Amino acid sequence: MKDKLNFILLLSAAAYCSVAKAALQDDANVQVLEALCTIVELGGTRAKLTTTQPPLSPAADSIMELNMTASEQAWIELFRKEQGKDDTRDYDASKLPKETDWEGKWEAWKQQAGKLLKKDARTTLEKKHKINMLSERQKASLRLALEPIAEGVQHLIAKAKDEGLQQKIMTEKDMQKQFNQAIYGTDAEPGDSAMVPSLFTSAMGGSRQAACVGDETDGKAKTILAVLVCLGAKDTNKAGDIAKACTGTAPTENWTGANANPSAALQKEIANMCNRKGHHKVTSTDLKQRLKSIAAKFKYDSAAGYTGAHTTGECTGSNNAGICVKYTSLAAAAMSPLEAVGWLKTLRTLADKLERHEDAVKELERVNEEINRKGSAAQAVVYAALAQKQSHEKQINTAAQTQTSDGKDCTQHKTNTTCTADNNCKWEGTEETKGKCKPKDGEGQTNTAGKEGAAGKPTTEKCKWKSQTDCKDGCKWNGKDGNYSSLHVNMKCL
Repeated sequence: MKDKLNFILLLSAAAYCSVAKAALQDDANVQVLEALCTIVELGGTRAKLTTTQPPLSPAADSIMELNMTASEQAWIELFRKEQGKDDTRDYDASKLPKETDWEGKWEAWKQQAGKLLKKDARTTLEKKHKINMLSERQKASLRLALEPIAEGVQHLIAKAKDEGLQQKIMTEKDMQKQFNQAIYGTDAEPGDSAMVPSLFTSAMGGSRQAACVGDETDGKAKTILAVLVCLGAKDTNKAGDIAKACTGTAPTENWTGANANPSAALQKEIANMCNRKGHHKVTSTDLKQRLKSIAAKFKYDSAAGYTGAHTTGECTGSNNAGICVKYTSLAAAAMSPLEAVGWLKTLRTLADKLERHEDAVKELERVNEEINRKGSAAQAVVYAALAQKQSHEKQINTAAQTQTSDGKDCTQHKTNTTCTADNNCKWEGTEETKGKCKPKDGEGQTNTAGKEGAAGKPTTEKCKWKSQTDCKDGCKWNGKDGNYSSLHVNMKCL
């Protein structure tokens, strides 16, 4: 790419040098002015980013909150700093299980656990996430389904907060500052009444040709505004002055003899040749195109490179020499202006930063999209658990409906006579065949009731899904040898 650009610049130089030297005419610098004005219009606070850093999707916090809310109370209690207090504790390896990856995840967990330590907070959050009606067994299944989703979200949160990615993000203020440095040599656009007191240098003096040199080492015209003054300022003491090089009307302010820095009034008049109103969205591609257009306007001979109209010799402001800025480092097109001219290098660096910023914003948007997909997956898990609960309850109700203690179904009787003949049934109706046969009061329990404990289950099954607080009435809490997983502590009621 660099070789191609240099080849184009060499062709431009050859074409320029082949033209016969002639006196410069009015409007000689109009095209260069137009190209430079595409940057001046971006000065002040007029340049606006097309993309800004998106906030982290709220689904991330919602998923992590749901995951913690569904956790066993024993796991949540691990984050309590002091019994009876609502404060959370920091990670302490000496008081927690070894060989875990908890340390890097603790802060995110602690943030969510802190919401659940206050009185009644868990009840509130369980209702919020619609898991308050689930049994302990169902919550255990829910935890298993949520764990990989929450784990994935934690990785995505870490990716969004990655320092390397965050460093690529640019603020609008930073971008505007760099535009102003290239245009004015200041962080902010100066006011019209003052402009830039030392636009060239504090040691300004001598002649226009001495001022209008742009090399980084010994040049004085090192900003776009300084270049514009060299290209368009009127100099009444100069023979053959090209007062209309940039516009059809000569400027009212004079840069007489160029013996001092131009006045604020002159700078304002020159700057206002560009549109300094309104706002402009800027992309890296757009900025690179503007810089390419500026670089293409440079001309070359064996002594130097020039921006602005030039026939021979120095940039004196005369129509038989040049109203321009000279760069000796660009002699014979030895380098691209994008590599040799200070303010162009600043803007090229800005374009590269803008491109990295745009890529980083796209990456953060992709992270949010993935978080949102996981949010949908988490909701689907909850809805599936609720649907399973409803289906289970329906099956139980159907199985128990109108069954007697000996397992017979009273609804099989269609008459009063046959219904009352069954000692377990009763007839509800006014006529022999108009009514319904139902179990007698107190009936309707399955024939397994009363066996293996109050709930019809072995004691271990009765206790298995209880929390530590409810682990009583024949149950025993086994919390000494808890099994630790990456996200939850499994302490059991036996």
